[in-house]
Amino acid sequence: TWNWKGSSTRYQCSGSSGPALVLVHGFGPNSNHWRKNIPVLAKSHRVYAIDLIGYGYSDKPNPREVGDSFYIFETWGSQLNDFCSSVVKDKAFFICNSIGGLVGLQAAVAKPEICRGLFLLNISLRMLHVKKQPWFGRPFIASFQSLLGVTMTPLK
Repeated sequence: TWNWKGSSTRYQCSGSSGPALVLVHGFGPNSNHWRKNIPVLAKSHRVYAIDLIGYGYSDKPNPREVGDSFYIFETWGSQLNDFCSSVVKDKAFFICNSIGGLVGLQAAVAKPEICRGLFLLNISLRMLHVKKQPWFGRPFIASFQSLLGVTMTPLK
């Protein structure tokens, strides 16, 4: 486990060489979500799978004690970046599933020097759905969604 701001954070790691990959689970699961992927990825990468604070085997601080703004994407993005700095000790590719995709995006926007790239699986963009935005924001959301569709180069 790793201590983040006084809370225990569970993570798994495997592999001893190659680029660092940080696997981020979606809403509900934990790092065990990646149990079948970790051994395969670890053959050519250093793989880390984290239980975000409030999930899995990581601590679940009481919202009444830590404040209403604790369980938000900015907090998890900060946790992810701090994890890379403290545990991974290297730039990393973020491989994110579902709501974990928003965490990865938040982390990459906050500290782009830490994120080597993003791989988003079944990302949850409900709040970015064009129909949920005011008319004047729709072109920006459409542009962002188009940007997410751009293909990245393979991991090296």
